[in-house]
Amino acid sequence: MYPVEKDPQRISKYPHYSEVLKLKGVQFPITLKQISNVEKQNNLSINVYILEKRGSGFVTLPTYLTNDKKDRHINLLLIQSRYGDVDDEPVRYHYVWIKDLSRLLSSQLSKNRMKKHFCDRCLHYFSSMERLSKHYADCKNVNDCKVRLPKEDQNLDTLASSLTEFPNLKEQFRDLDKYQFNLLTRKGIFCYDYIDNLEKFDATILPPIDRFYNKLTDSSISDEDYQHAKNVWAAFNIKNLGEYTDLYMKTDILLLVDVFERFRHSSHMTYNLDPAHYYTLPGYTWDCMLFKTRQTLELLTDIDMLMFVERGIRGGLSQVCAKRNSVANNKYMPDYNPNEPSKYLMYFDVNNQYGWAMSQSLPYGGFQWVDPNIDVLSIGDESSKGYILEVDLEYPNHLHDAHKDLPFCPEHSAPPRCKNVKLLGTLHNKTRYIIHYRALKQALANGLILTKIHHALEFDQSPWLKSYIDFNTELRQAAKNDFEKNLFKLMNNAVFGKTMENIRKHSTVKLVNKWSGRYGAEALISKPEFKAATIFNENLVGIELRKCEIYFCKPIYVGMCILDLAKTTIYDFHYGYMKPEFDDDCSALYTDTDSLIYEIRNRDPYEIIRRDCHLRFDTSDYPANNGYNIPLVNKKVLGMMKDEFNGTPIELFVGLRSKMYTVKRAGSSDYLECVDNFKEKVITQNLIKSEKHQVYSMMQEKIALSPYDDKRYLTEGSYDTLPWGHYSIIDESNV
Repeated sequence: MYPVEKDPQRISKYPHYSEVLKLKGVQFPITLKQISNVEKQNNLSINVYILEKRGSGFVTLPTYLTNDKKDRHINLLLIQSRYGDVDDEPVRYHYVWIKDLSRLLSSQLSKNRMKKHFCDRCLHYFSSMERLSKHYADCKNVNDCKVRLPKEDQNLDTLASSLTEFPNLKEQFRDLDKYQFNLLTRKGIFCYDYIDNLEKFDATILPPIDRFYNKLTDSSISDEDYQHAKNVWAAFNIKNLGEYTDLYMKTDILLLVDVFERFRHSSHMTYNLDPAHYYTLPGYTWDCMLFKTRQTLELLTDIDMLMFVERGIRGGLSQVCAKRNSVANNKYMPDYNPNEPSKYLMYFDVNNQYGWAMSQSLPYGGFQWVDPNIDVLSIGDESSKGYILEVDLEYPNHLHDAHKDLPFCPEHSAPPRCKNVKLLGTLHNKTRYIIHYRALKQALANGLILTKIHHALEFDQSPWLKSYIDFNTELRQAAKNDFEKNLFKLMNNAVFGKTMENIRKHSTVKLVNKWSGRYGAEALISKPEFKAATIFNENLVGIELRKCEIYFCKPIYVGMCILDLAKTTIYDFHYGYMKPEFDDDCSALYTDTDSLIYEIRNRDPYEIIRRDCHLRFDTSDYPANNGYNIPLVNKKVLGMMKDEFNGTPIELFVGLRSKMYTVKRAGSSDYLECVDNFKEKVITQNLIKSEKHQVYSMMQEKIALSPYDDKRYLTEGSYDTLPWGHYSIIDESNV
């Protein structure tokens, strides 16, 4: 702040800090938590960096980054008194001024003396200040630690009931007769909440059925289950409840062993990889996919490309649409009133929406910035080149009424008078909106106006993932039980999850069992990046550290494109099928990622399903002799729409907010009271919690229903809602 030309190492050359700095409420030595206070009082900004020893050298990492960079900005280095492992010497820290951050960081990269322009947040460097300035505009909102990218040549190459054999169970109970063994091949029955002290294990008779009540599920066992427990007690000559407990626990574990070994064997036979070598199923299916497709995925090595793709990641849209309440009236209902207009409620769901998106052409490499002056509409869906674009879009007023149920291009923003950012479907114009070119083509075809393309990221694409998706889909279609159906569905969906793995949310946790030393609890707690500690027992503590560096080694560009492509299925069904078919006689009441709930007036939707089932619908779960004469076709076909109620008429819809709605055959007084009286409902729930690896059940009060929905504008005096940005909302700031 006060540089001197001669003898800058002498303290006497500088004014005393008390004369030039306001330090009210600041205690010495100054901790990282106090730096924001220093910044506010003195109208300056501060970044603090640390050195981490790696091998024979050091790397610089940020440990505190300012939220508001000022003209008066200071970079400090927090150095340690020692970096070795010396038990009897405590670590001390000292701040020093970084005169030239570029020089400090360059010395750790290479001996090349060419000037490098470093970003002081992510610590990437650029060849010019112009490029750095463009990068920093996004980086300041995204990165709060050092970002490490791969090198350019790096890339990525119901359980027991589904079993028919129980080898591990047989091994442990080899002397049982057939009747006794069969008793053990199903899930056992146990009185969890009844056992609240050790004396009860001495009981010589099975507790009565009412003692098997489960507080967690708020239910008791059936007479059939209780009879099974009595049969086990008698067949094994159980002497007391302790013996019954031992048998229950042993068989429960052995059944799980058989389930896992069966899963392990069948997975190995199917995918040629052993799941026992993986921590999670997503990690397993990711390697299965790479093994089967043999696809090489290029990793992004350009920090600006990485942040560009990150800005385009938006999940599925979930919100109430046209209105919050609708009551059906049609000829398939027992209380149908023919004197009133007919009204149907339909709940449609896309068959494996992400599976469909993963079967499309997806990026795998060849990333480069190209001239943004491209003709988007001329690019084919299956072109060998694809694009992620940053665009400005105009949403014309004349489209607002037609698009009010389901606006295109949802965006992350805070609703009026709300601080929390949410994914909203709005009719606002879009500025610097990141979007996949196919989603953009769809929006333009439906009337939105492209006013500018700021940036265009080109990539090579092909349907390289389709073979793996089809493979699992065929296995699911041939599955003989729900366990296998759910497994093969998860084997597909978990691949998408791995493409979206958010490295930024990873935590660094150290488990230590000593106090002193370089890797002891004392040293870790004293680190600037210390975040929290959990003591498990007197010999074990878990210490969480803030991440000062992240290594991006995931192809998140695949996940971003899958998300945008998946959304096109919903928009295509609504604007490409439902609106042309029913025009103003249909309204979307609710949407959640891959589903739509409709109110359809004056026409019979089941007749339309029967007519178009071969082209649009999966009707395979309808009753074989359904009253609509709808044939059973397109079982599990990707992208097909499915009637979630399989022909059962829906009588009522009440939508309160995102993830809070009811679709039932009978009335729901709680939901209706909530929406009509604008009143929250609080309930008491039972749940299982885990704290420090101690599992227990507890009761908790929670707001179950809430009428407050800020994702849409609630029209006063009615059930109708409007998207933000609608021309009829005069002043959103005063809503």
